[in-house]
Formats: sequence, C-alpha cells, structure tokens
Amino acid sequence: MLKYYSICKKSCFDEEIYLIHWRKNCIEGFFFLRLRETLDNKLSNLGKRIRYRNNKVDEKKLFVMSYDNQFTCNPRYIVEELLARKAPIKIVWVINKNKKITTPFPKQVTLVPRGTFEMFEEQGSAKVWLDNGLNCVWFDMPKKENQVYINTWHGSLGIKKLGGDDFWMSKAKRCNAVTDYLVTNSAFEEDVFKNSFWKDGKFLKYGHARNDLLLDAHKKTKLNEKTRMALGLSKDTKIALYAPTFRDNGDTSAIQLNYPSLKKSLEEKFGGNWEILIRLHFKNRSLAIFNNPYPFVHDVTMYPEMQELLSIADIGITDYSSWAYDFLLTKKPLFIIAKDIDLFDNLRGFYYHLNETPFPIAVTDFELLDNIKNFNDADYQEKSLEFLEGKGCYEDGKAAKKVADKICEIMGVE
Repeated sequence: MLKYYSICKKSCFDEEIYLIHWRKNCIEGFFFLRLRETLDNKLSNLGKRIRYRNNKVDEKKLFVMSYDNQFTCNPRYIVEELLARKAPIKIVWVINKNKKITTPFPKQVTLVPRGTFEMFEEQGSAKVWLDNGLNCVWFDMPKKENQVYINTWHGSLGIKKLGGDDFWMSKAKRCNAVTDYLVTNSAFEEDVFKNSFWKDGKFLKYGHARNDLLLDAHKKTKLNEKTRMALGLSKDTKIALYAPTFRDNGDTSAIQLNYPSLKKSLEEKFGGNWEILIRLHFKNRSLAIFNNPYPFVHDVTMYPEMQELLSIADIGITDYSSWAYDFLLTKKPLFIIAKDIDLFDNLRGFYYHLNETPFPIAVTDFELLDNIKNFNDADYQEKSLEFLEGKGCYEDGKAAKKVADKICEIMGVE
C-alpha cells in the first residue's frame, strides 16, 4: 500500500505511466481501494498538520522509535542511561501491538501502539525524538521548530550501501529535512551520511551506544552469564555466531552451511567443544525455513538483543552485515562467507571492497574451512587496528552517557 503512494507521486508527472498504474488497478479490481487509500493518506497528513502545528511541546518528554518496535539497539542503551541517572523525563516508546514484546520494557517507560492516535499525540508533544531508522518520519508527522530529532541509525562501519525502494527513499529524503543531529562512530560513517541522505545533518561524534557493552569488560562478564543461561549454554562451551544479512531479492539460501564440517574445523583449530548460533536478519525471519537436524546448532533469530550475542560469541561468521564491524571492537576473529558477492554487489552495492577489511574471505564452504585452519591471530589484530584507524573510528565505550547528556542539555535537565 505504502509503496503504491510513492509510485503514484513519482509518476504523476508522467501521464503515460500514471495511467498504466490506474489501468492496472482497474483490471485487478483494486481501483476504488487504491483511490480510498490515497485519499485517506492525504487526509491523514492534512489532519496531522492542523492538529500538531501549534500544540504545546512538553520540554521534558522523550519520544522513542526503533525499527523493530522492541527495546533494542542504540535507543535502548540511551534510555537505560537516562533511567539510571533518574532524569526527570517522561519516556515514551512505540511498540507494535500485534507483535510479542521480546525484551521487557522498564516500568518507567510509557508504551504506545505504532500508527495510532495515541502515538501521534505523544510524538506531536515531545521535545526530543530519538530514532534508529526512518521511523519518526514514516507517518509524515510534522515536526515543529522547537522539537529536536536525534537519529542514531543502526549501522556502523558497514560495507553495504544504504538504500531501498522509492517509498523508502522518499522517507530518507524527508528524514534529512527534519533531522537535527546524527550520532556517528567514525569519519567513514560521517561521509556515508553526507553522501547519501543526511547532507545537512549535524554530527554528534559520540560512537554508538549499543557498542558500549562490547568495550566494558565488567558489563560483558556479568551479561555473558545471563545470556548463556538464557540460551542453555555452559560457560565452557565455545560459541560461533553465524548471522548473514538480508537480500533485496528475498533469497534466504545464505543460511545453508556445512555445519558438521564447520564444527570440526573450529575444534581442530581452536580446541574445546563448539556450538553454533544462527541468527537471521529481521527482514528475512518470516521468509526463511531453517530445518536444523544438528543438536549443536541453535536458532537464535528471535533472541532480542544482537549485542548480547556478539558479547558471548568466540568467533563470528557473516557475509555483508554491518554487525561484523561492531564485532571488530571485541578483537575476536570474524570470517566472511560471501557466496553471492557479485550478485549482491549488483543489487545493493558496496562502499568499499571486502578485500579492504581485516576479515578472511571465502566464497565457498571449503574456503571458509581453509581460512579457519590457516587463521593467524597476530596478523588479524594488526589488520584490524589498521582498518579502524583508517576509517577514523572513535568508539570509546561512553556513547550512551554522551547522548543522554545531550538530551538532558536540550531539555534543560541537570
């Protein structure tokens, strides 16, 4: 439905394409449905402009949206920091009322359903919007001059280019127009934002709040016990995390690896008893069917917090996912298996070549096993340091505190 709006809007200047879309809808029997959807959307936007143009803003209210509508990613750790310091702020978080909450929200956080009148009332009156995607602009909520929009995004030093369909791109353009601050973790990320959608944004060069955990030895030790217990893994078990990214064409075949051979190679190279965690990208969860006959392989796709999995993993395996560059901060080995690199490059594209990363790269299962066998940690650590320095990374483990300080400053809270 939403994609249709962008097609209609984009095509309205081309009469021939415009008529083709409406003719298609007539033949398919959706003419009046699409017409009603278009009118409803325009009426909704008009109503929001009238209702929220001059309403009062609560100087002590924080409105939070996350791409998965869960208590996760950068916003989670920022909110936890605000709660820990007992800041006198009302915190409102948007959830999907049709989906199960995977991580309990703190009782101090007010929850509102996505896309409802209650959500618009809270967003229209909040002093600060906190977002890790395009969520705060998804419903075309007008932003007043005395409201502040902070976007943490959810990537990092990732290799794959930002992008989406026409509707997504239209929202990215609007996001640029209303974003006040972008939280970044490197000179590389600043360049990506400037050269994509946020040409006018101001950068808060704080690092990413979700990565604070990976740089805090005390927090990691405490959290690792909890995470292993939740997954039923003993403290002596070695863990390999395999989490491929999604494909724009919907292909989910990347999840298939030779898991028995992988386990054997890990145990021969690094010793100990190894088990493998599999996690699908949230965009692929409803598409992929993972038939797992192996007791040493665990599907952790629905585990709510990715950073906790990164913390307990002894090695990582992925393809083009940006979590690899968070994992790099842990100094633990990561291996790339890129079976469809040419196709992925054509569909999405890369900011730099995989060969520029410190990760051993394979395009077949056999090459992955060979890379594990020949892994040299000293060489890997040297290349990792060079990579982080080359990208101008400035993660220091204090991002959540810095963003919380900024929010308190904006609200006039000590």
